[in-house]
Amino acid sequence: MTKSLVFDKNWKRSCHNIQYFTNQIQMEGRKAKYYKTLSFKYDFVFDNDTVQFCYAYPYTYDNFNNFIKELDNSKVLSPR
Repeated sequence: MTKSLVFDKNWKRSCHNIQYFTNQIQMEGRKAKYYKTLSFKYDFVFDNDTVQFCYAYPYTYDNFNNFIKELDNSKVLSPR
């Protein structure tokens, strides 16, 4: 059952019902330290599609270079 929708390959926030909490599983050898749980729901659109999940938005080398160029071209002068 493939839907006839067109999607691009950009990163999107598509999950819902996102939860992040301390669970009840204690870390071995560490008093009062517990593991965390991240859970979310995602509705798949296409059969046999490849979907990647990330914890934070990707920050590419190109993003970094563009940010540095913006700083370099900035009219703001730092105090001396």
